[in-house]
Amino acid sequence: MFSIDPKVITEYMNLFSIILVTLILIIVIIILVRINRGLDQKIKEKEEKTQEYDSKLQKLRELKPTEENLDNLNKMAREFFREKFDLKVNFTYLELAEKFKKDKQEENQEFCEKMSELVYSGKTAKEEEIRKVIDLFSKVLIKSKEI
Repeated sequence: MFSIDPKVITEYMNLFSIILVTLILIIVIIILVRINRGLDQKIKEKEEKTQEYDSKLQKLRELKPTEENLDNLNKMAREFFREKFDLKVNFTYLELAEKFKKDKQEENQEFCEKMSELVYSGKTAKEEEIRKVIDLFSKVLIKSKEI
């Protein structure tokens, strides 16, 4: 009758275990590389979007502050907050200011309060007020890069 040495069986089991662990590690590494690529892409997209906001804001700074530029800032800020905080519904600046107050995000809160004043007061905004909200939004963008 044919008999197999127990040492040989043990060696084959050890070899099988090593091969199995190696395959599992290779699969895990492949999965992690794919996840990393996806995260890198998301980071790149966010950086590009932030640069786009910076560029638009710089253009607004170079122009004379007008109601039209305030409207452009309003649209840009709403888009920014919608994307940054994944907001699905329309919001008022006062609602956002309240949220930022709770979250202790002073720059965001101050910007939203000022925008609420300028956009919804019915008064014509002065040049210095428009410049101030542009500067405030610049601070909001800088702070968002830190997070």
